[in-house]
Amino acid sequence: MSELFPGTALNLLEELAGDLPAGAAMSFATVDFAPLIEARGRLAPAEDVAVATGLHLRETLRLPFWEGVLLAASTGECTAGGGLLDAAAFHQAIGSRRTWLPVREVEVARLDVMCAEAQQGGRMLAVTSAVRLPDGAIQHLPMMDFHLAYSSPATALLTKLVARWGVPGALLRSGKSYHFYGRTLFDETALTRFLGRALLYTPIVDRAWIAHQLLEQSCALRISARPEYGGPPTILARLG
Repeated sequence: MSELFPGTALNLLEELAGDLPAGAAMSFATVDFAPLIEARGRLAPAEDVAVATGLHLRETLRLPFWEGVLLAASTGECTAGGGLLDAAAFHQAIGSRRTWLPVREVEVARLDVMCAEAQQGGRMLAVTSAVRLPDGAIQHLPMMDFHLAYSSPATALLTKLVARWGVPGALLRSGKSYHFYGRTLFDETALTRFLGRALLYTPIVDRAWIAHQLLEQSCALRISARPEYGGPPTILARLG
């Protein structure tokens, strides 16, 4: 079941904060845009071929970039070297960048200012899944990043997929694709299971994004504007 739910990710977070216990806190992080593969290290000529093939597969088959690159690198003609493997393993840790905001302060106006400050520094603002409860315990809002390109059929497909997860929440248009926010708090074990279950739907879900969230032991989604993606993600529907 779904219904129209206008607004942006900022409106949704204000609403989610209102559902959390008084005295709880949500977490945010200002993060850098991931560097292009060319900026991550020196690549051998054969690795450049793998990158070109990955770009081609992304354009023709909508295959995620790294899936295409590593698929090409697994063939005899484009054997991967150390540079490509190092680039694929790039991970931007955000744990130390996390800022806690009491739920009473999670309001659209405050988040809008935080987004603007991040953009002025050439970065983006992300909300993380971690919620600190009044007793100090940490739980998580389930989140998901999708690879599926935005379209009416894709929206219908994701509505069915999220319903199978049994997690009430909201589906957002992230720009070119989609985000999902759940409303039910998970402990770390439940969050890991949620992410693992979602991996079964690769490449509809963003496999690389899930890998980074598992490394962090929490999730994060962009809530500020991004070049070529537009403004903050916009809410499409409530689900569940």
